[in-house]
Amino acid sequence: MQQGQYYPGLEKLKQLPVIRDLWQRQRLNHFLSVNGGGLHYGKFASFDEARAWLPKNPGYDLESLSDEYLEVRTRRIYAFDYPVMFWLRNAFEAGARSIFDIGGSVGVQYYSYRRYMSLPEDLVWRVSELPVVCRLGREYAQRQGVTAVQFSESLDTSTISDDIWIAAGVLEVLENARIEGLLAGAARRPQHILINKLPLWRGEEYVSAQNIGSGSFTAHYVFNRERFVAAVEAQGYKLLDSWDVPERCYQDPREPERDFANYSGLCFRRT
Repeated sequence: MQQGQYYPGLEKLKQLPVIRDLWQRQRLNHFLSVNGGGLHYGKFASFDEARAWLPKNPGYDLESLSDEYLEVRTRRIYAFDYPVMFWLRNAFEAGARSIFDIGGSVGVQYYSYRRYMSLPEDLVWRVSELPVVCRLGREYAQRQGVTAVQFSESLDTSTISDDIWIAAGVLEVLENARIEGLLAGAARRPQHILINKLPLWRGEEYVSAQNIGSGSFTAHYVFNRERFVAAVEAQGYKLLDSWDVPERCYQDPREPERDFANYSGLCFRRT
């Protein structure tokens, strides 16, 4: 049997109850294993329901998850970074000098982007993150002699008045902090919003689970694209650009009809 070849009889065999149950159990075990990093599984009514189903784990609040960011992602960029860098340069040319980076890890985008583009000398790059990540970020900034990157464990935007907001691969895991609520509560709404690596599709919004590696799992939203864009635009913004992120995809071995090939990136500007 050649790999990738389609056999109708085999597909029918998989639909038999016993075979289907064994097949799904095998896929579930793979999702829960150390080799299941990046995979998704299931549809849940809430984060609580997803967390109750998942094995006990530390989620993102784990120091080992930041090792890759410190050792690799502070030193390189990826294809999905180029649209963000383009619109950042555009914002800097328009006078922007401060960034609010939601879930920005140890400030990886500051360190990696400055290798390939000029950043304003008076730029302030504020990162909102989990406590363990903030500690690592502060220590790394001190070792690098960097003062532009600042850290906060709070996601309260009532004191935030930065020119640019960035959120890369994070909004889907914020259970009680929708982007429209963060904008509505801001001391001053940003002129520019750059969102990257976001799971958007054409179907209904729901909660799923993801294996994020190192024995950690997280519940996360899968957003309806039209509703997500409309919610941001209702806060006084216009969608300027969008791009596919083929390095991220959604694959659910339990319900493959929910799969989609690309995550998304979005650029908004205040009107």
